[in-house]
Amino acid sequence: MSRMVYVDGRYVPSSHGVVSINDRGLQFADGVYELIYFSQDHFIDGKPHFERLRYSLDALEIPLPFSYDTFTLKARYLMQLNHVTEGLFYLQVTRGVCVRQHVIPTAPITPTVIMSLKPWRMNFFQEGAAVFTMPDMRWQRCDIKSTSLLGNILGKTISDRKAGKEIWFTDTQGIVREGGASNAWIVKNGQLLTHPLEQHILSGVTRMRVLKLAQSLDIPVIEKPFTLEETYCADEAFLTSTSNSILPVTTLDEREIAQGTVGPITHQLQEAYQQFVSKEALYD
Repeated sequence: MSRMVYVDGRYVPSSHGVVSINDRGLQFADGVYELIYFSQDHFIDGKPHFERLRYSLDALEIPLPFSYDTFTLKARYLMQLNHVTEGLFYLQVTRGVCVRQHVIPTAPITPTVIMSLKPWRMNFFQEGAAVFTMPDMRWQRCDIKSTSLLGNILGKTISDRKAGKEIWFTDTQGIVREGGASNAWIVKNGQLLTHPLEQHILSGVTRMRVLKLAQSLDIPVIEKPFTLEETYCADEAFLTSTSNSILPVTTLDEREIAQGTVGPITHQLQEAYQQFVSKEALYD
């Protein structure tokens, strides 16, 4: 049975979900997206995801197509059509369809909205992963969750071909910025370190949640840049993302971190995140 998707107000089989060749999302990657984990038909941190969508749309001067309440109604109907109660939900909004030109059109056009999902079972206690690093060659507005992901794709492919799980991008000073689809963290002397938010870093929703969980657990957090050398010598390291929750990093560039073991603070945060998701799945 073909998976059902939502394209511009219509629920159709995925094989029939098409957009115009003049859609600016296709022509220029002129659009943004969100990936949201849902469980028991409820979005986990759904509102923060939607607010980040709003932020990205505002940055690109694309109008918000609907409210959060309208979005959840449409999304849950799509879940029902697909008979899926746990998984990953993909929402993409492009500027819309118009005659090809580089300049943003002055005349208003209707944004294109695409929604799809896939079954997914979250693993909250994954073992350590291998990560590789490379110089950051992406554009300078990573705070916008753009559909233009070529730099991320190239980086993650390089890591994958070395049997790695993720790529971490570094700047010209050797500062670790973030992953191809994740935020980067280390633990040193009982303190959590993660790069502060700015234009080179995406404001990860799971990152935000881990900051709150750390505060509730009295784990000190410092939002400041850390170097590649500091990461090699860290007591623990992990990454956060919607699809991987809190994933321990036990090797970086084939060098073991903390003898390749999952650290106690990382494990404590994994447990706290699982508890949060279990409660959030009851309502959103």
